[in-house]
Amino acid sequence: MNDLSSLSDPKKLNIKDFPPERKRRKEGWWKRFRRRQKQQAKFNKAERALKRLEKERHKRNNPGFFAKIVFDLKTYNQEQKELRLERAKLRKHQPGFFKRLKLDFQEYRIESKWKNRQALKRRAGRGFWLALFLFFLGPLLDFRDEWRAEREEKKKWKARYPQPNIFQRLWLEYLESRDTDKQRKQLDKKVRMSLSYAVEEEKRIYSLRQEVENMKKVWRDLPWSFSRDIQNVIAMTVIFVFAFSFNFGIFQLAKFLVAAAYGIPSVWREGQTAFTIPDPSPLWTYSSVLSVYSVGPFVLLLIGSVFQRLQKNQVDQSSVKSLLFLWIYVHAYILVFGTFLAGYFTDRGFGYVMGWLYIPWIIEVPLALLSVVMLWVIGYKIGRKFLIFRHSNQFIDGVLAQLYFKFVNFYVPIIFGLGILFLIGFNDNDFTQNVVYLSVLTMLTPTLRFIPEKI
Repeated sequence: MNDLSSLSDPKKLNIKDFPPERKRRKEGWWKRFRRRQKQQAKFNKAERALKRLEKERHKRNNPGFFAKIVFDLKTYNQEQKELRLERAKLRKHQPGFFKRLKLDFQEYRIESKWKNRQALKRRAGRGFWLALFLFFLGPLLDFRDEWRAEREEKKKWKARYPQPNIFQRLWLEYLESRDTDKQRKQLDKKVRMSLSYAVEEEKRIYSLRQEVENMKKVWRDLPWSFSRDIQNVIAMTVIFVFAFSFNFGIFQLAKFLVAAAYGIPSVWREGQTAFTIPDPSPLWTYSSVLSVYSVGPFVLLLIGSVFQRLQKNQVDQSSVKSLLFLWIYVHAYILVFGTFLAGYFTDRGFGYVMGWLYIPWIIEVPLALLSVVMLWVIGYKIGRKFLIFRHSNQFIDGVLAQLYFKFVNFYVPIIFGLGILFLIGFNDNDFTQNVVYLSVLTMLTPTLRFIPEKI
């Protein structure tokens, strides 16, 4: 390094060796203001240009009021011009006004000539009596057509669903009767064996003492629960009394309301509605007697049908609610047929109505027998329903077991219930009411049978 200056040697550097820095002149406030004003002017110019373009675009897209009117007028004129051209094209292919009139007149003449010819044919081939005969023959012809249509439908139905002929039906009935007889013999055998009889020898194979021991053994082997059975007896008695009281109250209330509608005075006496006027009173008319003494059985029939439907629709047939509905409709039917039966022996209730209607004894006797038969039918039907409330299948397997179950769970509560009804005054030595109570016991007689059906 031949340069001996201070710059060649870093150790000899000095601030004075560098050129002096040029000082910037401080910008004045006026220049700064003008500079900012020029920048703002450029920005405002661009913004004004954008606004002008936006206004022009808006004006093109949204014409003014008068411009719209002019545009609509031009459009309307164009549409009218096109419509006139279309009409002109159609007129070239259509006849004129007078030509159309001529064609219509020709069609009218042709139609009138055809009608005249048809009228002449009818007059020549059919007279007044023939027309009248055909008029009355019309329903028969319609019946013939319907009969033929039904025959065709039956043929189609038979072809689709073939039915057995008479010989096949007789054979099926024979098989059914044979199975029924076989089942009946088996049931008879089961009953006779349960009563200690030898089927082949037709004699008793056990002594009376052994038979009593067998009955005791059956009683001991049954799954009794005395606390539960006592509860069932109490609940059954309460339900029995409530159901009878409910139906009896409805019966008397209906009779009281209808009597009040006819202006017949009545009071509650001796456990029932009693009328305070004598029989030869002018208030007792044909319509009043028939209405007062018939409304009770009619209302009970309605109640019986309603509660029978409700009991049938119960999901749990062994519930207390189902048992309540069962006894309500059973008591309703018993009161209806029991009062019919009591009216045969007395001149009250149904017997009073029969006297006013002058019904002869030849009709009264079948009605009384029908009432007894209906009570037996009710007992026969509800006997199977009683077994639903069992708590073990062992109570329906044998004759004695089933009889024990029905005696403890149904016969005893019913006897207790009738005793309670005697005590609360629904009887008061009234023969009609005694017959109704007897009807309850009559209803129970079919339930004494052995019910082998599976529940």
